[in-house]
Order: sequence, then C-alpha cells, then structure tokens
Amino acid sequence: MTVRSGRRTVRVAVTATSPAAPPHRFAGLAAGDRRRALWPALALAILEVVGTIGASQGQPEARDLDPLALVLVLAAPVALVWRRTRPEVALGVAFASVMAYLALDYPKGPIFLGLIAAYVNAVVMGWRRLAVAVLVGGYVLVAWVMPAFDDGSWPDWSLAGALAAWLLVLGSASELVRVQLERAGTERVTDRVGDH
Repeated sequence: MTVRSGRRTVRVAVTATSPAAPPHRFAGLAAGDRRRALWPALALAILEVVGTIGASQGQPEARDLDPLALVLVLAAPVALVWRRTRPEVALGVAFASVMAYLALDYPKGPIFLGLIAAYVNAVVMGWRRLAVAVLVGGYVLVAWVMPAFDDGSWPDWSLAGALAAWLLVLGSASELVRVQLERAGTERVTDRVGDH
C-alpha cells in the first residue's frame, strides 16, 4: 500500500490475515501488562460472585448455589486474563461456563458479564467467525434447547424474541467498536507517516 503525504511517498506493507487464525496482537505481554490484564478480570469476578449471590436471594425456585456454581461463575472472569493472548480460549471458556451454569438451573444473575466481555474482545481481536458462532449457538441453546427441557410452554416466544434483539445489539455494538479501533489505528499510522 502506498501512502502519500505532501511530497513524500511511503510504502507500507499490508499483510492479509487468515480469518481462521488472526494474529495475537498482544502475544508476549510484559509483566506490567500481565498485571494490568489481571485487574479487570478480578473486578469482574468479584462483581459476578457478589451479584449472583445477591440475585439468588430472590429466586427460591432456582437450584441453590454450591461450589460448582461458584466455579462456573468464576470461570469467565478468570478466562479474561488471557483475553489479549488467547481471545479464542477466553471466549470458549466463558461460553461453556455460562451455558453449563444456565443448563444446571442456577439462579440468574450477572453471570453474562464475563461472556459479553470475552465476546467483544474476540470480535475486536479478529476472531469474528468464532464470535458469530458463539452468538448463534448461545441463542439456539438458551432460546430453544434449554426451554424444551423446562416444565413451561415451549417455545417461549417472548424469550426468543428478546434474546434475539439483545444479541443483535451486542453483535452490532461489537462490530462498531472493532471498526472504530481499526480506524483509530489507521489514523495513527497515517499521522506517523505524515510526520516523517
């Protein structure tokens, strides 16, 4: 690619990345970066555990919280520690833990926060196909498969519609964040080229 700035022409190498395996942009994080990656995950873990315990007080029909429930609640925030180096693993662990938690009929609470963070991160880091597969898989499991095993009426059209709307908002917002970050990165490169 050629970038022109005034009288100067600079050639910039642009490489195509495979959609199946995008580059790990933050591989080999320094110790300070690893510590910075830990704090948001720790804050989210505390929020999810405290919020889930609080939410369980008002849901007597749900299964009681036990050690397995707490492990499943903590799995997504802990997986976020690797969000920069292995975003696909963070998303997979978050997805599996939330789906298992829901399938086991534990009380609803803020358990989706870690999954949402892992999803947005995966989209931004270039794992869009995996992210869409998780979005569609989660919709099918939560709106159609899990309600089929409940005692209530099936299908639950209000759940299916509300969840579809929410997931469309999440998917669209994630793409907007990705596009904005890519534009900001392109502008920084263009500014640097113009300075030389």
